[in-house]
Amino acid sequence: MVKKSKNTPSAKKNRQEKKPITAPANNAAMSWMKTIGRNWLMSLGTFRHFLWRHKTLYSMMWALILGAPPFLIVNYFSLDAVSASIKENWPVVAAILDADPIKWLLLAVLWAWVCNRLRRFLSSKLNNAPSGWENAAPVLLRLLGSVVGGKEQRFQKALISAGNTGFADPSAVFSEITQPELQMREIMQNVYLAFDALVRQPGHPHTKLKVNLAVINKDGQVLKIMYHYPNDCPVRSPMSELNKPQSAIKTAVRTKRIQIVESMLDAAENPNGNFIVTDQAREDEDGSLICYPVPFKPISDVAFVISVCYLERGTFKNRFANSYTEILEPFALRLRLEYSLLGLKEMMRNDRTG
Repeated sequence: MVKKSKNTPSAKKNRQEKKPITAPANNAAMSWMKTIGRNWLMSLGTFRHFLWRHKTLYSMMWALILGAPPFLIVNYFSLDAVSASIKENWPVVAAILDADPIKWLLLAVLWAWVCNRLRRFLSSKLNNAPSGWENAAPVLLRLLGSVVGGKEQRFQKALISAGNTGFADPSAVFSEITQPELQMREIMQNVYLAFDALVRQPGHPHTKLKVNLAVINKDGQVLKIMYHYPNDCPVRSPMSELNKPQSAIKTAVRTKRIQIVESMLDAAENPNGNFIVTDQAREDEDGSLICYPVPFKPISDVAFVISVCYLERGTFKNRFANSYTEILEPFALRLRLEYSLLGLKEMMRNDRTG
């Protein structure tokens, strides 16, 4: 049997006819539709804000939307006068209704339910802050006030003592009024209380929410978990796992930006994601996670990472990153202040011992 040569004219012709596979061109129509949809949602959001500023007009329009279509459908099929008027003035509408009376009567019954579901859906997509975040400002002010209140009490106590006995040892007074480790602990406790007030749902256990503070060295490595809340829920992940490049903490350190994991299980399955399972005992546990880097230029680009975890997927969303930043940044500012005081105290201690 003669073997056919690979270089026969027919073989060459077949190879020439094969065309390289190229990536499809950008779909201009799809891009146009996305732009139209985005502009429509923005316009709808603007209109919604206008209506919310005019409560009476909003109530009237919503009542009209809920009541008019069922009223029209039911009366069309039950009153001859209404039916005749619609057929005369709006023949197209009459033809649509006559095409399937049972379907339209069923829609009239379910219309209010459909509208309310649609309104909730659109509100969730158009909101620029998480649900319940309207209480964020008073919660933040109250908790920041409690942080300052503890320090104010120490200052007041030192002032009274100095008035009675004088300043025998100024350095001792400085150590007494500045207790940065205690203040940092209180700051992290108040981070927990802030998210507990804004995120935790009624009936959910306190252990669903977890907050911790990771210390980062000059090389961007996680040294330790300095504080964690609740106190009886320590971080069990080994440092070697937390220091893997794709861990959420390391991603926050590397990017110097807030990291939000909407679903830990989904992110763990994504090889290019910003989350890996660091505690194998909890690999089936799902939830949402925020990792917020706290820069401190005198020492390193990032000195701490605040982590907030809630054991329910979808609790934190990427589109609300600004809302989470507005809560966390005031606490981060106070952490930097107390960390500076901690450094000054250590320098004074070293000067005395040296």
